[in-house]
Amino acid sequence: MRSWRICGLLLVATVFAAASAVQAFDGNRKGFIIGFGVGAGVTSYTQELEIDLPSVSRTEPVADESKTVLVTDFRLGGGVTDQFLLYYENRVAWFGAEDAAGTDLFIAHGIGLLGASYYFRPSSPSLYVLGSVGTSAWMTMIESEYDMAAGFGVSGGVGYEFKRGWAVEATANWGKPKDTADGVDLVTEAFSGMFTVGYTGY
Repeated sequence: MRSWRICGLLLVATVFAAASAVQAFDGNRKGFIIGFGVGAGVTSYTQELEIDLPSVSRTEPVADESKTVLVTDFRLGGGVTDQFLLYYENRVAWFGAEDAAGTDLFIAHGIGLLGASYYFRPSSPSLYVLGSVGTSAWMTMIESEYDMAAGFGVSGGVGYEFKRGWAVEATANWGKPKDTADGVDLVTEAFSGMFTVGYTGY
């Protein structure tokens, strides 16, 4: 996973270098961009324990749930042109749940690393498509303690920029993070459907 992060950061750095001669926040998408978004959605997930020990080898289901979630989105990068953007992205679904023992949990499921958007027009209003590929993180918080699992993840969707910088997006996250300890893997497969409103400064 570290190599994915390094490749993503190098690509974003390249975009910054290519756009360095372009004035930032001049109303053109080409150049530096930074964006934030917030919204809501639904996350469905399953969890399994994959036990592989000398004495036993089996798979046990742990959870099969659907939750209403709060969604946040952050992106930082640059526009290669006024229609094609590359950036680091982190889109996260936040929600509460209970474990098998009835303990309250706070969970964050995020997809992040390399993202891209293609706008069908060089200026607003414009429809666009977007996607990202990289890591899927599943962070479970119990009071002051937390545990994080990581794996592969992808995200994609469509957006509509109705006013310069302001847009609505319908997106989906899919990820399969895994947490390994003492020959036992906790594998989570999660899918989120989300709607967000956000602003991208350029």
